[in-house]
Amino acid sequence: MIDALQFFKKEGSTHVVAKGDNALECEFCGDCLAVCPVGAITNKYSKYIYKPWQLKKTTTTCGYCADGCQMQIETSGRDVQRVTSPLSWKNKWGDRADTVEGHGGLCVLGRFGFQYIDSKERLSTPLVRTEEGLVPQPWYEAIHLVKDRLAAIKAEHGPNAIAGLITARCTNEQQYLFQKLMRAAIGTNQVDSSARYGYVNFTRAMQHAAGVGRMMNNYAEISKAKTLLLIGTDITETNPITGLRVKEALRVYGAKVVVADSAITNIAKLASHP
Repeated sequence: MIDALQFFKKEGSTHVVAKGDNALECEFCGDCLAVCPVGAITNKYSKYIYKPWQLKKTTTTCGYCADGCQMQIETSGRDVQRVTSPLSWKNKWGDRADTVEGHGGLCVLGRFGFQYIDSKERLSTPLVRTEEGLVPQPWYEAIHLVKDRLAAIKAEHGPNAIAGLITARCTNEQQYLFQKLMRAAIGTNQVDSSARYGYVNFTRAMQHAAGVGRMMNNYAEISKAKTLLLIGTDITETNPITGLRVKEALRVYGAKVVVADSAITNIAKLASHP
C-alpha cells in the first residue's frame, strides 16, 4: 500500500488515487479493500445497499479454480451482497498463521464474480426448441418431453445411441447421480465430463510420474523455490492465487522462473527464461 496510493485534490475535493493519478496496472483483485485499515477504499458495488451488521457471514471455499481459497459470503436473506476474505489490515501478506491456503486474499473472480448468481441473464425456466424458436416451458412438461424423446431414441436405436456429457463445475454428488442416470436408467456407458479435457490429464500424468494424482507441495514451498518451471500454463489466468505465489518467488525471493509456452503469458513477461 505504501507508495501505491496518494491524495489528489481536484475541483475543491480530495480523492484517493493511484500514485501519480496514473491508470493501475494491477489485476484489480480487490485485496486493497481488505487491507485498508480506515475504510478509505470501499467496494462501490455494495457501498450503499446494506449495513455490515445486517449481513450474515458464511465461510466457504471458492469454486472458480482449484486453488482452494477461503472466502466469506455475506448475505441478506437469499441475496449475496458481497464477498470478503480472511485477509485484513491485521493479517497482511506475510502473516499466514490463519491463512494456510493461499495468502488469505482472493482474485478478481473470487471477490467480484458472484454477481452472476442473481443475473437477469440466467435461465429461470426451461426452453424448448420449436418451429417458432426457443419457447419457455414449465419444468414438468420439459422433463417429460426429454424423457419421451430419450425413450424413443433408445427404442429405435438402442441405449448406446445416447451419450451424456456433464460439466466439471458440478459437485461430486451431482456427477455421481448423472452417471447413475445414464447407466442405470438409460443403460448406456457413453458418459463423459469436461474435466477429462483438463484436470484429469494432470492427475493421470502425476499418477504416472509420482504415484499420486495431486500436488505434492504447498504454497509456501512455491514461494521459496529457487527455480520454477511452467509448462503450457497461463497460471495467472487459470490459478490466480498460485500465480501470485510464483510472482512472490520471482520478485521477493529472487527465484528463476522458466516458461515453456507457445503464448507470451503474463508470467512469461517477468520470467528469467521465457
